[in-house]
Amino acid sequence: MSAAHRHSMRAALAMLAAIAVFSLMDAGLKQLSMHYPPFQVAALRGASSLPFVLAWAMASTGLRPLLRVRWPLHLLRGALAVVMMSTFVYALRTLPLTTAYTLFFIAPLLVTALSVPLLGERVGPRRWTAIAIGLLGVLVLLRPTGEGMLSLAAVAVLVAALAYSISAIAVRVLARTDSTQSMMVSLLVMLTVGAGISRL
Repeated sequence: MSAAHRHSMRAALAMLAAIAVFSLMDAGLKQLSMHYPPFQVAALRGASSLPFVLAWAMASTGLRPLLRVRWPLHLLRGALAVVMMSTFVYALRTLPLTTAYTLFFIAPLLVTALSVPLLGERVGPRRWTAIAIGLLGVLVLLRPTGEGMLSLAAVAVLVAALAYSISAIAVRVLARTDSTQSMMVSLLVMLTVGAGISRL
């Protein structure tokens, strides 16, 4: 097995482990949403992760790269993170986790669609067809004129997906100049502070 193949395997296993942990985190958010307000859960989400990410960032790059960043885009991502987490947690109070995830799967479609006007990327006909089919699937699930999932909770998931999509576009722009560490630390700090202040 070549070194490149081993590296790809390790990367794939790391991604699978990350997705598993992410799923456990969302299950925890579902439990917390039954007992605490959405903004408080969002603040706890940021605060619980911040010490670990900050320690990694300080050990790998130090303090200076964390401060010399493009603050307007970081602030935008922080605001979007508060919106995304609070609306998603709000939705989890009433929606099953499986339904919330099904609706949130619209996010990759939105990222692809938004990459055209915001990043100037080219999306071919096959991808536009996939986006249209995906959006149609969401409409089938919601069934706004029937007994579907259309509710404030479902709309909250869609808002969370939109906020995530715009944030992902911002990451693409920030990655050209700012470090991964700065993006992660600033996001968690702003999520913790922003959601905490909104809870007051």
